[in-house]
Amino acid sequence: LTRPTTQDTQISIINKRHAWSIVKSSKMMDFQGDNMEMAMPFEALLESLCTNNAQNEKSMRTAAVASALVEVVQEKLGANSFKDVTPAAMYASTLNAITSALTSDNIESLDQSPQSSLLEILGQVIPYVSSSNPNLYIHQFCTTSRALRGIISSIPSPMHSSPHDQSSVSVGWNALLRQCMRTSSVALNGILILENTKHLEKEVLRCFHSTIVQHFDDPRAKVRRQAHACAIELLQLFSTMGMDGENKSQLSSLIPGQLVEYSHHIILNYTNQGEKGSKKKKKSAETESQMKEKVVRLLHLLSFLESSLPLLHSKGRLNLGQDLVHVFDRAVTNKDESQRQNSAMIMNGALAALLQIFDSSNGEYAGDRNGVDQDEDSFCAQAWSSLLQSNASLIACTKNLDARGGECRIVYTRCISSIALRLLHDHCKQSTKNSIISALVHKLLPLSFTSVLNCIGDDEISAEAAQSICAELGRIIRSDFKHLASNKEAQKSVDACISAMQNILQYRFHSYWDSSLPLLASFVVSIVGGMIPTSGSNEKIMAQMKIRVKSSVGGLVQLHADVRDKSSKQAVENSIGVIVQGTGLEIFMSLVDLSDDNSDTSMGPISNGRAWILSVVKPSLTNQSCPYRPRLAFFQTFILGLARKCDAASANATLNAAECSIQKQRVVDLWSLFPSFCINPIDIETSFPTLAQILVKAMADARYPQLLTIICTGMATLANNVKDKQDSTEADNSSESEVRILSECSVKILPELFKQVDKLHQRSNTGTAVDEMDVDDNDNEEDEKKKLSLDAQRAITVTDTIASFAPLAPNEFLKGLFKKLLQRLLVLTQASDSDTEKICSLFYLAQALVKSKSLSEESVHLLYRSVKPFIRSDEHNSRVQKRAYKVFAEICQHYTSFTTDSRRLSEIIDLLIGSSVALQISARHMRLKCIKFIVNGLSSSNNLHMDVIPNITGEVLLCLKDANGKTRDSAFQLLLALATAKDDMTEYFQIIVGALGGQTASMRSAAVIGISRLVYEYARVDTTVQSLLPFLLQTVIVLFDENSREVIKAVIGFVRVSVPALNKDQLEPLLPEIVGGLLKFNRGRGRFRAKIKIILKRLVKMFGYEAITPLVPETDKRLLSHMRKLAERAARRKAANIEEGHTVVGEFDDLMDSDEEDSDGGRTLMTGMTGFTKATGSMSRKSMRSAASSIKSKNKSVLSARSNASAPRIDTRGEKDGEILDMLDPKANKSVRFMEDQEEDSDFSDDEAMEFDDSGKLVIKDDDSVNHKNSTNGDNDEMQRDGKRMRISKFESAVAARKEANSKKNQNKAKVATLGSAYKSKKAGGDVKKKNQKFEPYAYVPLDGRDYTKKNRGKSVEKMATVVRQKSGGKRKRR
Repeated sequence: LTRPTTQDTQISIINKRHAWSIVKSSKMMDFQGDNMEMAMPFEALLESLCTNNAQNEKSMRTAAVASALVEVVQEKLGANSFKDVTPAAMYASTLNAITSALTSDNIESLDQSPQSSLLEILGQVIPYVSSSNPNLYIHQFCTTSRALRGIISSIPSPMHSSPHDQSSVSVGWNALLRQCMRTSSVALNGILILENTKHLEKEVLRCFHSTIVQHFDDPRAKVRRQAHACAIELLQLFSTMGMDGENKSQLSSLIPGQLVEYSHHIILNYTNQGEKGSKKKKKSAETESQMKEKVVRLLHLLSFLESSLPLLHSKGRLNLGQDLVHVFDRAVTNKDESQRQNSAMIMNGALAALLQIFDSSNGEYAGDRNGVDQDEDSFCAQAWSSLLQSNASLIACTKNLDARGGECRIVYTRCISSIALRLLHDHCKQSTKNSIISALVHKLLPLSFTSVLNCIGDDEISAEAAQSICAELGRIIRSDFKHLASNKEAQKSVDACISAMQNILQYRFHSYWDSSLPLLASFVVSIVGGMIPTSGSNEKIMAQMKIRVKSSVGGLVQLHADVRDKSSKQAVENSIGVIVQGTGLEIFMSLVDLSDDNSDTSMGPISNGRAWILSVVKPSLTNQSCPYRPRLAFFQTFILGLARKCDAASANATLNAAECSIQKQRVVDLWSLFPSFCINPIDIETSFPTLAQILVKAMADARYPQLLTIICTGMATLANNVKDKQDSTEADNSSESEVRILSECSVKILPELFKQVDKLHQRSNTGTAVDEMDVDDNDNEEDEKKKLSLDAQRAITVTDTIASFAPLAPNEFLKGLFKKLLQRLLVLTQASDSDTEKICSLFYLAQALVKSKSLSEESVHLLYRSVKPFIRSDEHNSRVQKRAYKVFAEICQHYTSFTTDSRRLSEIIDLLIGSSVALQISARHMRLKCIKFIVNGLSSSNNLHMDVIPNITGEVLLCLKDANGKTRDSAFQLLLALATAKDDMTEYFQIIVGALGGQTASMRSAAVIGISRLVYEYARVDTTVQSLLPFLLQTVIVLFDENSREVIKAVIGFVRVSVPALNKDQLEPLLPEIVGGLLKFNRGRGRFRAKIKIILKRLVKMFGYEAITPLVPETDKRLLSHMRKLAERAARRKAANIEEGHTVVGEFDDLMDSDEEDSDGGRTLMTGMTGFTKATGSMSRKSMRSAASSIKSKNKSVLSARSNASAPRIDTRGEKDGEILDMLDPKANKSVRFMEDQEEDSDFSDDEAMEFDDSGKLVIKDDDSVNHKNSTNGDNDEMQRDGKRMRISKFESAVAARKEANSKKNQNKAKVATLGSAYKSKKAGGDVKKKNQKFEPYAYVPLDGRDYTKKNRGKSVEKMATVVRQKSGGKRKRR
């Protein structure tokens, strides 16, 4: 045992080849690129091995063994630390220990044997020895191999053990065997990377076969998987070393070659046996058992090849591929019905292994792949042909096999798709020069489509399996197949594939149409995409495309008419949607005929049987995934042509009203496709000018008012797309021409849109019908409201379109249009009887123009001057003022520079503040919204802007107390916006605190509410507000002396918000003032007791009862005592694991407005009686009824428990309030009384919870319970109802008597005779012997077999319960 001579020797040996061994075996190295570094020094490894893990018995044993070995080595070397222990010395010591243990261990001493720990240590040490002292390791490898083989041979095999000893043999030995295999793999890795090891070839093979290969077919699954894993590690070493030819050692290819020969032998043995067995008519039992054994060995081998085949060298991989094809052929042609299950498993395993060759992505494992592409492609082509020939046999073999048959078909189709993708890719990229393979692709591809579809052509597999098979075929369709569609040499192949795919329409596939019909749709999209480029195509290619796919699309449409079930129709509609998304509406419409050949032409161009296509096409076009840009010309010629024909058919006198209505609806459906054609069309410049004239006429068509919304949506989409393209960085000449065309067309479109807005408002004013087709003479008021709301929706759509088109219009035209609008507005303003609806329509138009941001500053100024009188005055309708505020809000939002200009800012603020006198209720929140937009544009560095804030603040504070909810919300938002604009919380609070000195109580309370909201928002995030809060609190609590209830309520709310925001040090000096102020209004007129109690609870939680009690007046100390008792009771319940409610105050409004009593159960903000809070106001009536129902059931359960109890109760009705009852006083017995079962105390007479109806009223029900009393005299039978006695009939009395008799009979039957009851004494506790008794007491119990049957066993146990006692709380166990 010698140490390495120099460090250079170690570095020369540690190379890239050794890195893989270390990584895969012992994981002690890190391999990155060309550098290899030690992950752990050897002394660190020894320290980790000797570390004891008390939670793991195996680790404890390994640490003990490692420590003993280290001590022996240190003693021999005279070392004192881990650094002095060399890998060679540790390796030799471990190997000697293993050899010694091998001769002394036996089965009985396995638990005390150190073999497993020694093997683990040896596996950790070998990589270090192999790298630092290779000569030593080469010299000692034979000894290591013999030791490992000896351990393997000493382990008993389960096949040679009797069933009686099987359990004792398997305990512990499997783990030792797996550890031995892992160590053997490490040892083989260490020797295979070294040079000059040719003489160890036989020993390496012995070690490999004895320790690993012979366990490939072990019946123990863990052992077998461990053998496979070890072999795969060795193959990974070969695969890594094969990446660089210079790193190959003499034995590097030894293991892969042996595995190939072993696999070939197993496969050949199976195939030859099958041939011999097929010639024999009779087989012996021994031959059948041998055949089963060979099948099992083959299945185990196939599972191994599935993971290891990509790691083999190319020659061995292809040889095994040929063998696997023979195995598949043998299994698929097996006619023996008894072997079908085995054949299916063999086919599945063989195909899964072959898939590793067919899948081109697995080629990255092989280092010499570039030189064998042609050979592998040739093999794949041959296997492809063989698999296709076996299609019929495979389908017949996998019938009636349930899930196993489906799995086999899935792997089969996966193999075909992998081969097709591989060869199709090479063919399309022209990377192969083999013309034979190219011809095979053209010939075998249609057969592949047919074969895959045949796998789902019956009902023998599950829907999930069919979906997986269709997905594999979809891989071929969505890959390079579309390139094949445009190849002239592959025309016949593509046509054959189309014929094969059309078979999906046959009824035999109906069970799987959900998966297969979308596959056909994807196939059509792929062919269209391959033949028609996105830039367009000529008529010849378009005609060829139609010839190819029209039959498939037509077949889908016809299938919709042929089938009757909804699922099949839905599958067809989904497939049509896929085609529309992939090809576009223009190509799809060229493939489909909407008119049936058998339909009547007088019924319109669209037959009733194909009208469903329109309903499918529209939602499919919303998805913008189509690669083909739409053409407006197609919409104008084809779609509108159909719409004209439908419109003409609706005027046909031969049709009835319903048929005319259907034709009109189809006109609307065809027009509804227009927005999809406006999404980035390709021909705006050429087609939109003529189409715009049609659109203008269609908008004015009174017969179809629905078209207005459709056309406006499409035009808005078109204008927005053109503007986005113009603003983008990719703008070109085409975008400029499109802007020019839309600008020219806007001259005709905008005036018509203005007219439509005016018409909609006039129609709303007169109450005329929106749609003449749907109107009856007897329409009620509710229908009129619906029509008016529909007009409002259309008006909004039209104004949005105006806002989209206005920026594209010429400036002079837009300016003139705007002036006309203002002139009409001015005329209406000066008119004595102004029309409200006309003014609102003009404001709608003005709002749209302002929203477009296309007006000049001069125009905005004119509009401001026109709107100002309507804001200032309340002479007009409230709708007019609200609309005027909306227009001004758009100006404030989109023209901030205009409103914040120093010349008019003060004027605008004075206008908005001074108009409060003439302000309508509906316009209040809009006025605050205008101010908010102005405030958002203010700059904190501009003094003029900051001078405006004090003028606004007072108005905002008053709006905080407005009765309108929207106004309050807008005021709170504006209050926060002012804080952001001011950007100085100190000055902002000074402004608001100044309002505390207001003359009215409303102003003072509003100021307190405003301060409370700011504290709620900023106290926890702004340090300035946190520092100001004590001074604010000290200032606000002065208002406790106010006489106004609203001020006191606001102050208490502020205290409630401030207390949680302050820390203890800030709050402590203010405690006397806070507590003293709060308790002034805990009773009486203010009704603030609940809120004050919540605040006091918070203070007690922070400071304790000892600090708060001295601050409370004497008259209110009982409140604190009561709170302490409740707190102590809650603590006891919590300790007893009784769930308590939690105080949750999450919103500012809840903090300020909640008046609910803090219940004794800890349910803050919820009354303990009803469970309803302020939040109940926002609950639906249904929720209130369900809540009341739950409370009712809860109360019933409590009361039922009370009524069933017969315990004594203390009568406290005569006590004085607060008087203490001494239970030790003899007179206390007079107060004790017992409650009968049916007795009800007056204090507990409420047996039901309160119930509410839909309107929120309390429901009081009559007690209709009837108590029957049976009497001996039938004529005197009576019943009691509501305290009155009423006579009952003889029949009712007889029924009651019969029920009572039956109940008594059932009770007697239910009683079980007690064992030994005959000997029980009535006067004493023991047993007695009575007369005429045959046996002594408990001397003998006669046995009866009927008592111990399953039916009577329970009764027997109950009888014996008086004799034999069970354990307390236990149940009788079944045997």
